[in-house]
Amino acid sequence: MIADQIMMYLDSVGKRVDENVLEAATERFKQALTRQIMSDREDRPNQLYATMVTKKCARQSAYKFHGFKGADLSPRAKINFLIGDFVELTVLALAELAGAKVEKNNERLIVKGGGVEFACRPDGLINTEHGPFNVEIKKMSEYGYDEWERVGLSDDWGYRTQSQLECFAWKLSGVDVKGTCFVGIRGLTGHIREELIPYEEGLAFSACERALRVQTSTKDNLPERAWKPVPETFRGKPTGLMILPMQCSYCDFAQVHCWPEAKMEIKSGKPKFYIAVKEPNGI
Repeated sequence: MIADQIMMYLDSVGKRVDENVLEAATERFKQALTRQIMSDREDRPNQLYATMVTKKCARQSAYKFHGFKGADLSPRAKINFLIGDFVELTVLALAELAGAKVEKNNERLIVKGGGVEFACRPDGLINTEHGPFNVEIKKMSEYGYDEWERVGLSDDWGYRTQSQLECFAWKLSGVDVKGTCFVGIRGLTGHIREELIPYEEGLAFSACERALRVQTSTKDNLPERAWKPVPETFRGKPTGLMILPMQCSYCDFAQVHCWPEAKMEIKSGKPKFYIAVKEPNGI
């Protein structure tokens, strides 16, 4: 739908300069650089939005909703977010050049249901012979991309839920989308692939239910955590240590509020958070 068209375009000869695509890409580049680098990040307390509730942990969402201060965003993370925006604008430009134009980029839609109402901004909409599809574009780590290639797209990072919330919002706006064309780029190597995800209203409804729990919580009565510490293993054997699951490793609030006793170590280039000392008989 999109990825194959892009690959065929990149392999083709006789390309020409398209001033309209250049102009749109330049404007998106300016917006990304301004938002991610040239502006201070602002908290939005007491305001729900789609990406706040796409992940499974309502506690993490509630920390954001109530304005808790998380860990400071590192320079590395800022660059990573910027590159994510660059991947999106690159795919949008390539798709249009390849004849698979994505329209309505970043259009503000409303999710409304289950006692809550909040905004979302999909990456776009593509019209096909099978009907309109929501479009979601992600820069992915090699681990996430390779796992997706092996077993399909999981919802561990909220990707499927985000796509379903966006489909739900399109439908509420009067656009009968058939599902989501999820386009991922492997950040380390530039590989690109896509997956067509049918509309699953259950995930959208679960996100709305989670949003309601966040909205009705208080600073003194927060929702339960979705994740708990797990035993660390090495080559299939327990080490005697307890670590936070990967989802907590990338949460701004894990060390600050949930697990202040956690100690971070970098193992194989990835952060690991240890929350217990080694047992005397640990392996």
